[in-house]
Amino acid sequence: MKTKLFLLFGVIAMFWSCDEDVLTYKFDTTLKQTTIIDIEDNSLKSNAFPFESIDTLNLEDNEDLKKYIDLLNEIVINEISYSLNGIPKGETITKLNIAIEQTDFNVQLLKLSENNTEAVLKISADKLKTVSTSLLTNKKLIIKTIGESTYAPMQLSVELDFDSSITTSL
Repeated sequence: MKTKLFLLFGVIAMFWSCDEDVLTYKFDTTLKQTTIIDIEDNSLKSNAFPFESIDTLNLEDNEDLKKYIDLLNEIVINEISYSLNGIPKGETITKLNIAIEQTDFNVQLLKLSENNTEAVLKISADKLKTVSTSLLTNKKLIIKTIGESTYAPMQLSVELDFDSSITTSL
């Protein structure tokens, strides 16, 4: 009888334990933000066409994360990559600056053409952590893109991929 009672209490204790691994869900995902920029021919200089855009990566817009938005425990951004579309052959984005507000993330890319339109950004672990913390706290990132092109008019697409590991409560 004591053995059965001991086993019963053991089973109950197992279900009532607060083991964090049992109560969390961890998964990897890529969060994507695409910004479409219309570069217009309104410059006084004939060889430099400036552009600027502000866009938001909002976790509430992600259908997979929407149901966990209030249960997020941790977001770790492992790397950030970019891809560009819309640069005509023979033309160049002479500079492209990508910054994330409320963080120290600021990357400048130079002399981009149709031949070098995607890469993983070289970012320190500390900056990735700052961006991760901001995303977890604010549930969004405000991304500012500023640059200059040798050609206009054109439509430039800038896609940022945030390779992330996410932990959420169940």
